[in-house]
Amino acid sequence: METLTLKLSDSASEAVRRFLKTLPAEEVELVSSDSDDQSYLWTKEWQEGEALVDREIAEGNLIGPFDNVDEMMKSFKKLRK
Repeated sequence: METLTLKLSDSASEAVRRFLKTLPAEEVELVSSDSDDQSYLWTKEWQEGEALVDREIAEGNLIGPFDNVDEMMKSFKKLRK
């Protein structure tokens, strides 16, 4: 892999991150820097989890939204049965 270092404005950085997220996780690795406190979002493990969530959402495997915490807790208890 080749390492590329960029200094970008916040808005440009966000646009680049959105683009990088569209690439397969094995093709992109964000290397942490002192100013990047969200580098964990770009680890292979995190991106695999994001892909799993995207598949679950696409398949309709969702619960909620909830109007309050009590509704949420009742729904979670039903799932445990």
